[in-house]
Amino acid sequence: MNSRPSSSPRPTDAISATKPLPRPGHTLSVCPVRLSGMQWLPAFTRLQYMILFGHFALQLTAWTLFGLIWSKQIIAIPLPDLIHDVQSWYKPLTFFVTAISSSLALFSTVLFSLAVRQWISCQLRTKRGLRLHTFLRSMHFASHSIITDRGQNGLWLAASIIVFIIVALQPAGWNTLLTPQLFDLDTKVSGKEIDLANPRLDLYLHNGSLDACVLDNSVLVGLAIGETESGFSAAKGAQNVPSSLSIANFIFNTSTAGILPLSFQDIPTSSAFDNATVIPHSISGPGIGIPRSLSVVQQGFTADVSCKFQTLTTTTIPSLTITTISPNETSAPTQYNIDSNCPMPATLGNTTRASTYALAENDSGYLLMIACANGASYTLIFIGGGDQYAYLNSTVCTFTPKITNVRVDYHYLPSASSNTTGNLPARIDTITLPGGIPDSVGGPAGVSAVATVYEMIRFAQGEEMNVVGDQLIAVLQGVDGEGFVSDRDGVLTAMEEYLRGVAEYSGTLLRACLSSHKTSGIFADGIPKEITTSAIGELRTYFFGWALTSSTVWILVPGALIAFASIALVLSSAAADLRLRPEESGLFDPLDAFDLMRASAAGGLVGVFDSEDGGGGSKGELGDVRVMLEMITGRGMGLIGRVGTAKSGEGLNVT
Repeated sequence: MNSRPSSSPRPTDAISATKPLPRPGHTLSVCPVRLSGMQWLPAFTRLQYMILFGHFALQLTAWTLFGLIWSKQIIAIPLPDLIHDVQSWYKPLTFFVTAISSSLALFSTVLFSLAVRQWISCQLRTKRGLRLHTFLRSMHFASHSIITDRGQNGLWLAASIIVFIIVALQPAGWNTLLTPQLFDLDTKVSGKEIDLANPRLDLYLHNGSLDACVLDNSVLVGLAIGETESGFSAAKGAQNVPSSLSIANFIFNTSTAGILPLSFQDIPTSSAFDNATVIPHSISGPGIGIPRSLSVVQQGFTADVSCKFQTLTTTTIPSLTITTISPNETSAPTQYNIDSNCPMPATLGNTTRASTYALAENDSGYLLMIACANGASYTLIFIGGGDQYAYLNSTVCTFTPKITNVRVDYHYLPSASSNTTGNLPARIDTITLPGGIPDSVGGPAGVSAVATVYEMIRFAQGEEMNVVGDQLIAVLQGVDGEGFVSDRDGVLTAMEEYLRGVAEYSGTLLRACLSSHKTSGIFADGIPKEITTSAIGELRTYFFGWALTSSTVWILVPGALIAFASIALVLSSAAADLRLRPEESGLFDPLDAFDLMRASAAGGLVGVFDSEDGGGGSKGELGDVRVMLEMITGRGMGLIGRVGTAKSGEGLNVT
């Protein structure tokens, strides 16, 4: 049995085994054997390759995503319905992306820690080793913690804080890069549309070139139905009753305001106008599946309408003559004729709009209308008769056409599959702005509006009813119930709003007809530039996805700095002048408590802390001590301490 010496034993004296203490399960070698059989590869260790390739993969992923966003500016998730159901999926998605971001950041941090630990291990094997303070503080960097030693150099504290912050920012950077967001993107848009106030249009009108669009665009049945519906919708809207109007799959809120809707696609018009083909698309925008809204100031058309009840005779101005032709048979309808000697502009068809007739059964009713020119406006005379429409009596309306500016808001719903649905607005809201330019009597827009109202009244009349009269009754009943007939002001207001709605509808029809490409005739190839005006607005796009923002660049900096530091440590380690062969270094991890205790005991590092008064060496004294790994005969790999520049083989020299 060995006897214990009489002097105070050093802790290393208790180690007498010829091999280091075994460490079950300890397999990590921070400075392992270099690769063999692959001479074409640089002389890095397996761990160094793992660190390099790991950071390369992370940075390649991050910068590839950044480059993709940079090149495309916008990457939208092609699932438009997500926007309408955000609450049900966005938080789970955020959790999932955060988990991925944290994992990627953790992987980068682990690689950095391995790089520092591997650098420490390799530096300990060099001829000079490491200063003890450097050795201890380097392990703070490996564990990315803040150095809190008293009396330390302020640079060490600052460096540790910087590393701590950079490591902490990595998850936030990855999360910002990977998490899709709801974007609200505004884009300026501009276009051209026909200018109804352009005097050149008058030249085309007077030579008959525009007759097909100005005088005859209300002859088709489908468009005539829209005329009465436009008046009905406007009259209801004036009474705060929800109403909408549909034209060629465009749905207007209350009224068209006389604008031609902008479209992302060509609009077929062959079924609406003679010789017409399509209205070419007037705006380009994001693809189908991206919700968007469009606000544009466009040129519109309306009419200032003022109505009153007035008794007219053959001697008044304007005059009115009513004749009745009774049928020869009792079952035949009665013919009612009205005419006036009021003046008419030649462009309105001479006197054809100053007289009209209707066939109606005696007990049903009729509604007739004639139009006259009156200075800067038109005079529209309505005669209602019979049991149903006597409430209109003799109504005279001053009708003043006006070119306006209109703010138009297009609201689109997303569609992933249907071009028709996805590229047409779900609703169009119009707000006529103050001001406007009166359209002179005889101008194309005003003539078209008067002709449209005239043809509408004719088309609405049947033997037993008149659609316009019935719709006015429906509007008045919706406000006053059964007492609508007694509200004479209400009747006039309803008539004014009805006519305004029809006038605005006529402006939309006129623009559509003139803007259509045609097989022959006027404007066959589109509207000449000299009779166009600008439409300016803003396209607002809503989407979930990724877009390049000011934050996209700096979020890559933390990961890039960690990767740069790790690569620099790997290169520094690979270039180190090692005293020991790789296989002699054994298994040593500077952050492993067992490895530190074993190597310290084997090398007698505890002697560094001895002092004559038994209080241990001061930190100032320890600053000159260098530690290094050295093979200790009979003890294995050990940490030894030397003062100043002592070289290997000089023995432990601690003062």
